[in-house]
Amino acid sequence: MESYLPEKIQELLIYRSLTDEYVSKLCSSFKESSLVQISPNIPGPDKKVFPAKELHDSGVEEIRKMVFRKGFGMTNYLRIEGWPFYISFFMVFADAYELKESCLELEESHPLGGFWDIDVYLCDGQKLSREMVNHRERTCFLCSAPAKECSYQVHHSHEELVAHIQKKYSDTMKYLGG
Repeated sequence: MESYLPEKIQELLIYRSLTDEYVSKLCSSFKESSLVQISPNIPGPDKKVFPAKELHDSGVEEIRKMVFRKGFGMTNYLRIEGWPFYISFFMVFADAYELKESCLELEESHPLGGFWDIDVYLCDGQKLSREMVNHRERTCFLCSAPAKECSYQVHHSHEELVAHIQKKYSDTMKYLGG
């Protein structure tokens, strides 16, 4: 188990680097579009633990609905398979700042939105932060402190965070009838 963890983290770092390459290539190929990237917000090295796939799929569906509802045009959708985490990209004809606001609205209003990591990039490849659109930083699932603080200081165990995600997902699906 001890050797597994560093290998898993190394693998995630390699694929994060590949993600950056995809972002760069997509942004240079679709210069008139903004890029939306979504992955489930799953703590720890195992990014495919239940319900990661279900969270990813629900987030993708909600982004599609939002893009349609807002009247934005979508030029391309790319879902990457075979990576150690779930990830998809949307190329959207929309002002990146307005798109970021809409994605933050989704994250904050949907019962599962806090478990989605939705990033928006300008057509030049620059990632828009929450601060750039005057939004507060992401908060912890469990205690509402800044998420970065809880993560760096390990305020909660990995098991505690995953159990919370699984329960919230199950409760939400029961409530929605899914």
